[in-house]
Amino acid sequence: SQKRKKDYGLKIAKGIFSSADRNSDGFYGKRYRQWRANREFSYGTNSTKEFMDLMRIEGNQSYINIDWTSIKIAPKFVEILLGQFMSRRETPIVKATDDNSADTKEFEKQEARFRMVEKDKIQEIEQAMGHQIESNKYTPEDEDELALYFDLEYRLPEEILFEQKIKKVLEDNDANVLKRQLLRDIIDCNLAVTKLHFDANKNIKIRRCKPENMIYNVFESDNG
Repeated sequence: SQKRKKDYGLKIAKGIFSSADRNSDGFYGKRYRQWRANREFSYGTNSTKEFMDLMRIEGNQSYINIDWTSIKIAPKFVEILLGQFMSRRETPIVKATDDNSADTKEFEKQEARFRMVEKDKIQEIEQAMGHQIESNKYTPEDEDELALYFDLEYRLPEEILFEQKIKKVLEDNDANVLKRQLLRDIIDCNLAVTKLHFDANKNIKIRRCKPENMIYNVFESDNG
């Protein structure tokens, strides 16, 4: 009952917000500044003021004509990384692990084994009936083929439907554009975040969230 009170929720929210202040000297502040520096190097927009300070130059008051524009070395390597990952084509694969699905798969496997063992007898019965009933179904040649088929190829209708739905959701959300943005976040910040929601037409929408704006758990290591 205490946790349901508005004052309690407000107190927790204020505690989280104060600890996640990006302008503080705490964990969030330090990580935010590191991420900002990473972004600047990644895009080749990092400041060269620190090098001016090393040469005791105030601002651009230099006696020699020096180009202080950052050399865009990092962006080149970032594009190589992005290109390698973007060239990969991911395909949704759904594997049902619930008891009902497992039982259905095992039943279909035993049926296929029966057709394999009783192949000749089935053909005789079908010839006598004048109809093909079992011969049209999958019949393996041996136990190895049976095991491979049901381990790698056999799909339940529900699995196929889920895969098709996931693929459509990704296509409707410009998956390649989203993927590139998320990869960029991972390269720069070691963190990528998405939010799922329904639009007005009840379609599933995927939205990228900026890592800098997120509240997250403390990372023990630099790479998260």
